[in-house]
Amino acid sequence: MSSALKKETLKGVVWMTLGTGGQQVSSFIIMMVLARLLGPQAYGVVGIASVLLEILNYIGRAGLPEVLVQRSNPTQDDLSTAFWTSFLFGSLLTLLLYLSAPALALIFHEPQLERVIQFMAPSCLLSAISAVQEALLRRTFQFKSFALRNVTATTLGGITAIIMAVNGFGVMSLVAQRLVLVTYLTASLWYIVKWVPNPTFSIATARGQLKDGSIIAGASLLGSGNQRLIDLIIGYFLGTVALGYMRIAWRGLDLLLDLSIRPMSNVIFSSFAKLQDDKEALERAYLRIIQLAAIFSLPLFLGTGLIAPEFITLLFGAQWQPSVALMQILTLTSFFVPLLYFRPMLFIATGRMKEVLYLHTIEFLIGVGATIVFCQFGIEGAAAGNVVRMAVATPVILYYVQKYTGISARATLKKVTGPVTAALFMTSSLFLFRTSLPASAQGLPLAAALVVLGAMIYVSILYLGFRPSTLEAQETMLSVLPPRISALFKKFGALF
Repeated sequence: MSSALKKETLKGVVWMTLGTGGQQVSSFIIMMVLARLLGPQAYGVVGIASVLLEILNYIGRAGLPEVLVQRSNPTQDDLSTAFWTSFLFGSLLTLLLYLSAPALALIFHEPQLERVIQFMAPSCLLSAISAVQEALLRRTFQFKSFALRNVTATTLGGITAIIMAVNGFGVMSLVAQRLVLVTYLTASLWYIVKWVPNPTFSIATARGQLKDGSIIAGASLLGSGNQRLIDLIIGYFLGTVALGYMRIAWRGLDLLLDLSIRPMSNVIFSSFAKLQDDKEALERAYLRIIQLAAIFSLPLFLGTGLIAPEFITLLFGAQWQPSVALMQILTLTSFFVPLLYFRPMLFIATGRMKEVLYLHTIEFLIGVGATIVFCQFGIEGAAAGNVVRMAVATPVILYYVQKYTGISARATLKKVTGPVTAALFMTSSLFLFRTSLPASAQGLPLAAALVVLGAMIYVSILYLGFRPSTLEAQETMLSVLPPRISALFKKFGALF
C-alpha cells in the first residue's frame, strides 16, 4: 500500500469512526428514551419489518454500489444504467412488500405488522435510488460527508420518533423514525454528490453489472441472514415480546460494532479495490486491518459483557432485564468477528465474487442449523446458537481464505494473538474482582471502576507482552492523527 493511499484510507477510517461514534451516541440516547416509552412488543413488531426490509434492500441495490467501486473507470452510461436498474428493482420490491403485508401479519400472528410493513415499504425504493451516489462517494473517499449525513439523519429520525411516542403513537413512532432517516439519507446523498442520471439504459451493460452484482447481493443477503434469521425465528416461535428483548441485545452489539469495526468496512473495501493488482500489499493491508479490529473490538465487547447488568438496566430500564443475559452471550462473538468481518471485502475487491457467495452459503447453512437447534432452548439458546455458528464457521473460512488468496490462517491468527490474550486476562481479572465484591456493590460507580481498571489491564498486557505488534498497530493509527496528539500518545506508549 502506498503512503498516500495508506493515509487516505486511515483518514477515511477515522472520519467513519468519528461519524459513526456521533451517530451512535445520538442513536443510543434516542433509543434509551424510546425503549422506556414503548416497551418490548413495539420493538419486536418493528424488528420483524426491519429484518424483511434489510433483506429486500440487498436485492433492490443488487450489489451495484460495490460493482461500481470495484471497477476502474465507470462511464456516465454505466452509472445511468446502474441507476435505472436499481430504480426498477426498488419499485418492484416496494410494491411486493406492500401487497404481502397482510399475509406476513398472519404468518407471524401479529395484526399490527400489516400496517407497519405497509408504511415502511417505500424504504426499499428510497434505498435503491441512492445506490449510485453512494458508490461515487466511496470511490472518492468522501467519508467525511458520509459521517455527517449519518449523524444528522439519525438525530432527525429520533426526534420525530420521540415526539410521536410522547403523543401516544406507539409502534408507529418507530416506523416514522425509519422513514425520516432513510428519506434524509437519500436526499443528502443526491445533494452531496451532484450527479444525475441520463435516460441511457443499456441491456448489455445492465446484464454485465448484474452478473457480478447479483453474486455480491446474494452473498450479502446470506451474510445478513446469518444474524437476522435469528430475529425471524424468534419472532415466529417465541413472539414479538421475546424478539423485542433480543433486538435490544442486538442493538447493544451493533453499537459495539459501530464503535470498533464497522466504520472501517466502506473505507477498507475502497482500499482493497485499489490494491487488487499488488498481492503482497493487499495481504499486508488485510492482516493489518484484522489486527486493528481485534485490538479495538475485543476489550469493548468483553468489557461490555461484564457490565451488561448496569448497561441494560440503567440505560433502558428494569423492564429490559431479560436482555442482559442475551447481550452477555452475544459479546462472545468478539473472538470471531475480526477474523470474519473483512473477508467478503477482500474477495469482492479482487473480483472473487463466486467465492464470496460460496462461503456465505456455507455460513448461512451453518447458521440455519444452529438457530433451529438452539432456538428450542428458548431465547437465550437462540443467542448461544449465534456464537456456536461463528465458532464452527471460523476455521472453515480461514481455510478458504488461505486457499483462494494465499493469506495463511497461521498469519491471520498471529495478528490477533496479542489482543485475544490481553482481553482474556482483562476479562478474567475483572470477573474475579467483581465476584469478590459484596452484593451491594453495583450500579454506575461499579461499572465506571470496571471500565477504568479493565482499560489499564488491557493496555498494560498489550505493551508488556506483545510490544512489537502493538507498536506496529499504534504507528498505523497515529500516522493520521494531528502531530500534537500523535506525540502525546507516543509519550504514553513510552511509559511501557
